[in-house]
Amino acid sequence: MLTPEQEQAIIDLALRRRLVTPEQVELHAPESRPPAATADVRRISAPTPPPATTSKRGFPTYGPRVDRLRKLGLLDDATIQELNSELRSSEMTTETAALKSGEQPPSAGSAAVRVQLPLPEPLRRWTRYELLDVLGQGGMGVVYKARDRRLGRMVALKFIRLTDPKMAQRFLNEARAQARITHDNICKVYEVDEVAGQPYIAMEFVDGQSVLAISSQLSLVNKVKLMQDIAEALHAAHRIGIIHRDMKPQNVLVEQKADGRLRPVVMDFGLARDVRSRLNLTESGVVLGTPEYMSPEQARGNSGDQRIDARTDVYSLGAMLYELLCGQPPFEGSTSVQVLISVINDEVVPIRARNPAIPDPLDTIVMNCLSKEPEGRYPTARALAEDLGRFLAGEPIHARRPSQSQSRPGSLRPAMTPTPASQPAAAITQRRLHVGMGSILALGLLVTLAVLVVLVVRYRVQRASAQRTATETQRAAQLFAKDVREFELFMRAAYALPLHNIRREQEHIRQRIGRVEAQLPTLPAENIGPAHYAIGRGLMLLRDWEAAQKQLEQALATGFETPELHFALGLVYGARFERAADESRQNPDEGWVTQRLRQHEQEFLLPAQKHLDLALSGSTAASELEAPSYATALSQYYRSQFDNALASVARAAAEAPWLPAIAELEARLLRERATQPTRKDAALYAAYDLRRAAEALKRAIDMARSNPALYIEHARVGLLLMQRPEPSEPKQQLQQTYEQILDSCQKALVAQPELALAYSLIAAAEVTLAARLADRGEDPRPALERGEIALTESSRLSAKDAPLFLIANQLNLVRLRHLARQGQDIIPSLLTALDWAQQATKLFPNWTALFEHQARLYMMRADHQAERGQEPKPDLEHASASLRHVLDLQMQSYSARTTLGQVHLRLAQRAFARGDNPQAALSQARELFGTVLAATGHAEDVEAGAGLRETYVLEVEYRLLTGQEALLALNEGLLLARRLSSVHKLDVDAQDGLARTLMIHARLALSRSEDPATYTNEAMQAIERGLKLRANDADLLAHEAELRLLTARHLHQQHRPVEAELRRVHTALQASLNSNPQRTESYVLLARYHLFSVEVGPPSAAAHALQRGLEASGRALDLSPGTAQALLLQGALLLAQAERVRPADRVGAAQPAIAAIQNALRANPLLQAEAQPALDRGNALLGHGSKK
Repeated sequence: MLTPEQEQAIIDLALRRRLVTPEQVELHAPESRPPAATADVRRISAPTPPPATTSKRGFPTYGPRVDRLRKLGLLDDATIQELNSELRSSEMTTETAALKSGEQPPSAGSAAVRVQLPLPEPLRRWTRYELLDVLGQGGMGVVYKARDRRLGRMVALKFIRLTDPKMAQRFLNEARAQARITHDNICKVYEVDEVAGQPYIAMEFVDGQSVLAISSQLSLVNKVKLMQDIAEALHAAHRIGIIHRDMKPQNVLVEQKADGRLRPVVMDFGLARDVRSRLNLTESGVVLGTPEYMSPEQARGNSGDQRIDARTDVYSLGAMLYELLCGQPPFEGSTSVQVLISVINDEVVPIRARNPAIPDPLDTIVMNCLSKEPEGRYPTARALAEDLGRFLAGEPIHARRPSQSQSRPGSLRPAMTPTPASQPAAAITQRRLHVGMGSILALGLLVTLAVLVVLVVRYRVQRASAQRTATETQRAAQLFAKDVREFELFMRAAYALPLHNIRREQEHIRQRIGRVEAQLPTLPAENIGPAHYAIGRGLMLLRDWEAAQKQLEQALATGFETPELHFALGLVYGARFERAADESRQNPDEGWVTQRLRQHEQEFLLPAQKHLDLALSGSTAASELEAPSYATALSQYYRSQFDNALASVARAAAEAPWLPAIAELEARLLRERATQPTRKDAALYAAYDLRRAAEALKRAIDMARSNPALYIEHARVGLLLMQRPEPSEPKQQLQQTYEQILDSCQKALVAQPELALAYSLIAAAEVTLAARLADRGEDPRPALERGEIALTESSRLSAKDAPLFLIANQLNLVRLRHLARQGQDIIPSLLTALDWAQQATKLFPNWTALFEHQARLYMMRADHQAERGQEPKPDLEHASASLRHVLDLQMQSYSARTTLGQVHLRLAQRAFARGDNPQAALSQARELFGTVLAATGHAEDVEAGAGLRETYVLEVEYRLLTGQEALLALNEGLLLARRLSSVHKLDVDAQDGLARTLMIHARLALSRSEDPATYTNEAMQAIERGLKLRANDADLLAHEAELRLLTARHLHQQHRPVEAELRRVHTALQASLNSNPQRTESYVLLARYHLFSVEVGPPSAAAHALQRGLEASGRALDLSPGTAQALLLQGALLLAQAERVRPADRVGAAQPAIAAIQNALRANPLLQAEAQPALDRGNALLGHGSKK
């Protein structure tokens, strides 16, 4: 019968192992429960618990609470015995000696007193130490709280109970070695001695709690700092050759110093180690220590191996930090054995999968510590401490996440050591040369005859053996074919059920696969191939393509070869190609994608074609396949013979109408055909093919309602439809497609709740919706917020990959463009986006699209700085460097060339704004845009076409200001602008670009006193088209106001009323500023409007108009100091104001006007011709004033 304390200890251990829940313990507790122990009996157990007694019926009895749980089936006898054995084997650690040491001494009725050993007579009369309390005890000894009578200090005394004198001596020697460690974070060993024949250790008394007990009160920084201190402490021990071997949170106490600092103290060096330096076993053979923190080499029983070194403790430190950050150790199980097996075989779940708030560098540090093999970990505890310090300092860490191959428990097999050759080859050759030629000739005939006899006999034996082997292999194939068929029928039935979580069915397949794998070592040779084939087919059902490929290739390597095997390999290689191609196609750089697809074709597609051809070859091969036309369709699909493949799919559907894979293949064919860039009618028929693909997938889903892969494919098709808008697409159709994507992803998550790809597709759909809403002038922020949530879920469930970063970058760009259009501050969001982009380019240096996104962000910051009168060149240089990196990787990257052209265009605009010649930068930009358009088709690439158009516009502006001929360049620009507007009817910037180009023609006509109506009318139509696409766009509205102001000037030239047109100008300008109150150009135009109003309006309204004009120019200069046009207008307005004051005040009023105009010319000397009339009027005022 167990004591109440022992019974409680067993229940607590069962709770920790998750064999029972607290609710079950409380619900099924007997009414007369013994009082709970006041001490932490989970850590303090009796030295030798009495065995269970036996009831009248012959069943063992343990205690009322444990017996109750056993009778209810929650615990069985074997489990209770194992828990009891584990408690008996647990030695008492020093951690129990310091636990709650600041509390009052235990009362007479407390657990600590009830379990203490009686003091031997010599200890009662001991003059060296006064024993005060029993802090804890276990199978190896007891720990007392004591007072040092000589020094007056409190200590913890541990008495060791060992019967073997040699073992006791070695134990004490190790303790003496610990005493040599001098480090503030290691429990000090004051003395190692014996009294009355009993060895003891006197240690520092630590007034603190275990690091795990206080972890909930610690911040992330404090947890990392504590682990840094612990690692440094262990390094001090390692330097003198001491390995802890039992690091765990319970062996680290944390006390708070007087200054508030936390001091971790490492306890029990070597005390949990078997003094024979082998596996730590008790007499019953149970592993000592806590399995959750053991390294794999310890769990494998390699305690005497040389691999048990500092890296063993590094693993334990990683397991401790993992638990501090996640709230649970890396591995858990219902028994110690299960935990040890998991430590050896299972992969650690990444911290960020359990706690997404943990920074990625910290996750990398922990995963490095937890590498299965010591070679994959930090070489020393100091190296770990230094990396933790780098993390705390915000510096890059040195660790890299270990690869799967490094973390796999490869040492489960005994290490193979090469055996040296018994004789050097040179010596053998030397002896052979001494053989006489005569002997060789004499033996030649006999050898030839013998060889002939042997060959004949061998041929007959091999033929008979081959016949037997073929028969045996055929029998084995039939045996395992039953497993394959059962696998497939089981999963087909699971998929056909109403939508549900398929985890249980997948687990069943895994168990069946495991049973086949368990048979492999005992199978005869002829059964190995069929067994690998069966395992591979099972893994295919789990969509573990890499593992399936390995198993199927192993089957083929054994000589097992059937059409079904080749067909399976064709499917696997094809699936791997699909996955790799889908990931690569998310990079918008077509040249890069083409290059990667060629690599994928060599690696996956060609082998898929080869195996499918082998599956279809032979007279009986096709008859052995369930749907031969399906295999034919796959082979044609992988050769891009889409039309032929679709015809084969139709035949396959007639052969096996019950197979959803046939309809899925039809959808993939249609999706692939829709996205072919070389197809002449792609733009016309892409949406049609995609909608047909969606219909095919619906048919497949009707047959397999719980197959998550079908819902994912359906969502992909919907996303392509969202990203390829039709010219006449109604708004409700966009919303409908978006909702279908969400519905498909949500159903995929019902079938497979931890499917990261579903969240990635949701995020992509939200970002696409946000971009479309922003293009229409609607608020994209709710969609962006939902996209961020989906991205967080995706990154929580899987490691961040390049496509995930691409979606995040696209999300950031949409947000920034929206903020810029709204005139809001983009800098905080821009800095965050740049940080995200820089992380992405470091992680994936070969993904060109990530560098292009980074370049675009630098360009946005350059634009922002230019608008604020700051220097944009450094950011433009950063953008150029990112794009040059892309072109180093992929010379034919059209998107990178286009973006680099935009960088040079901005450099030209910067030169023009400063009055410099922009022609050099314009030539570079024009060459880049022209190269792209020549390769992709005239004006088909909207970005390159728009960039080229802007080079013409800027060249015309420069030529006009410098008095050069501009008509040729203007006509070239107008021709291109009209082409872009026609081809890209849904592109707002294409319509706006046409309007601005026509506006220059209108200004030229007005300067020649010609009617600009031809140009202004066409431009107004383009603006109206743009406003239909993006209502309330600030740029479009400002350009409408500018067009109307040109019309008003023409009306004034014709001596016609202008009031109505001026009201329209003012209305458009106000709408532009309402949409973006930070737009400098709108304030400049507003100042020009007021200046013109002064010229044409009644004198009584002049003062008010001048004041409003000066306010507008002042606001423009506040937003963008030094803007030349704003300074020039400010000078003109001040000059008009000076002309209207009393003659005596005109000199004083004219001086600031002249100063403003001169500042404008300093900012941009190209404005000299425009500014000269005002300067002449100002000088006239100054001369008139001086005469007065």
